[in-house]
Amino acid sequence: MKIYNYHDIAFLSIKNARGLKGTRVLLRLDLNVPMKNGRITDTFRIKKALPTIDYLKKKGARIVIVSHLGREGDTLRPVARALGRLTAVRFVPHLLGDKAEEALRELKNGEAAVLENLRSDKREETNDAEFGSALSKYADIYVNEAFSVSHRSHASLVGVPRYIPSYMGLLFLREIEHLSRIFDPPRPFLTVIGGAKFGTKIPLLKHMLGLADTLFVGGALAHEFFLERGFEVGTSLVEKEKIDVNGLMKSPKISLPVDAILQSGGTTRVASVEDIGRKEKIVDAGPRTLALLSELAARHRFILVNGPLGFYEDGYGKGTEAFIKMLARSKAKVILGGGDTVAIIEKLKLEKSFHFVSTGGGAMLDYLVDGELPGIDALLKGRRQ
Repeated sequence: MKIYNYHDIAFLSIKNARGLKGTRVLLRLDLNVPMKNGRITDTFRIKKALPTIDYLKKKGARIVIVSHLGREGDTLRPVARALGRLTAVRFVPHLLGDKAEEALRELKNGEAAVLENLRSDKREETNDAEFGSALSKYADIYVNEAFSVSHRSHASLVGVPRYIPSYMGLLFLREIEHLSRIFDPPRPFLTVIGGAKFGTKIPLLKHMLGLADTLFVGGALAHEFFLERGFEVGTSLVEKEKIDVNGLMKSPKISLPVDAILQSGGTTRVASVEDIGRKEKIVDAGPRTLALLSELAARHRFILVNGPLGFYEDGYGKGTEAFIKMLARSKAKVILGGGDTVAIIEKLKLEKSFHFVSTGGGAMLDYLVDGELPGIDALLKGRRQ
């Protein structure tokens, strides 16, 4: 497995680009922020893009920002408005064509514009060569500052670097700098994996078993292990097709929840994982499980966390919140990632309490398993052409 670490890719940093004054820069961000009733509910990714935007502005570049939002091509206008409250940008309600080109010609040195949603054009997700080429014509150089989506082979991520000199944003490089430490971590090393998404996280569990000293499996992932042990899981979320976790179960490194918050008919109770009723659903970690996690955290120097311990989106986030507050007081170096996990950290305003908080969900998982990403490969291949 090829692992791209900080030292392998540091030369791709936008700080190594020369003569940025007056240079047109196509800046790929991930502004795919959560929204409810047309309002942005979490600005974490927007704020994380600011250092690279401000760096390019100070250098006098003319910045063309592109991003996707949602799955159906929703307008980026409200996101551009939110970004504009933090740094000056203008919104261009077009992606390609004469009107977009006319608006971008008006950009002056140190100014930035946000183009309309990349996914308003279906060719983005199919990595269409003509679409990638069309985007590249807006700029002299390309900067990928969208680590969190760089596990996808989309035109704006892997197509554009074929045509113009390409670089990596400041945050992207920091993501690799911190996440690559997991491949040779301080010892002892604890990994806590929660959430669901069995298909993406089972490979991560298998991989981390070889890296971590202790691997705690929580959230809906733990339900598969309970089934393997012969426990009743009631109406709890499980994978439709049986997942073979027998090999993982045999490892002495594996640690599992010992109790849970159970929900049934509008009421909840705390019970041991051996005492779940057929009509009950596991919705959150119980107090004994949180005590176990506190004990594990105290024994480890380095901790990686990805995914919540309960169904955060359904209002069962108390267990994860308590765990994150506990980690914030820990003396260990803690790295966290995953959409729900980051949302809780933002809610609790605890980001500065941790060694690093990743913007990546799927990208973080893929990088930890493979040591590489299509977005990184595209930048490196572009340099070799």
